Formats: sequence, structure tokens, C-alpha cells
Amino acid sequence: MSPLPDHIVADLQTTVVQRDGRVHLLFSRDVEGELRSAQTDHLMLPAQVALDMGQMIIDLAFEADTGLKPLGPAAKAELVRKHRQKLIPRVALMMSSLREQRTVSNDAIARQIIDAVCAEVFS
Repeated sequence: MSPLPDHIVADLQTTVVQRDGRVHLLFSRDVEGELRSAQTDHLMLPAQVALDMGQMIIDLAFEADTGLKPLGPAAKAELVRKHRQKLIPRVALMMSSLREQRTVSNDAIARQIIDAVCAEVFS
């Protein structure tokens, strides 16, 4: 393992948390085996760490703003799969019965399908 460049402070730890509807960056330093609050006038991060921290700040800001926890890609994909399993047969049945009624407009069909999808997804 190569040594860190001398301009990076290796003993400074940064934690990103969401409290009281705000996102906090907390800096601490290990002092005699105990983490204590630390002050810093600047923070330099490797690019990937900055990207990860930026995503974490976005996720925490979303949670602070909406009260909802953001989902990772795997959880989102699983939710989509579950909803799709329920909705495809339901929407297909709706379309079949609505298409039989010649007086129902495309707008009415679309509205009923969207209502069913939203009811499933947001329930």
C-alpha cells in the first residue's frame, strides 16, 4: 500500500447524517482511542470519495425533505418487478373490457389505467 500524499489529513473522519430536516457534515478525530469533534478549515477528498459523499448527501437531503428513505438500484428494481407482476394482468384485463365498450375514449382508458397504476404503486 502506498503512503497517502502529505496534503491529505488521514486522521480526520467525516460523517454525513440527516437530523431535524438538515444534512450535517460531522468531523472527528481519534484522540487516545476516542472519537472527538474536530475542526477543519478545508477538506480534500479523492474523486471517488467525493462522488460517494455527494450521493450520500443527495440521499439524506431527499430523506430530510420528503421523510422518505431513498432506495438503491437493487431495491428499486425489485419494487418495479413486484408492481409489474401485479399490474400487467390487471391492466390487460382493464384494456380488454374497456375496448369492448366502443363509446369509451382513449383518454378515459388512459385515465383508468393510470389510476390503477398509481393506486398500486402509491398504496
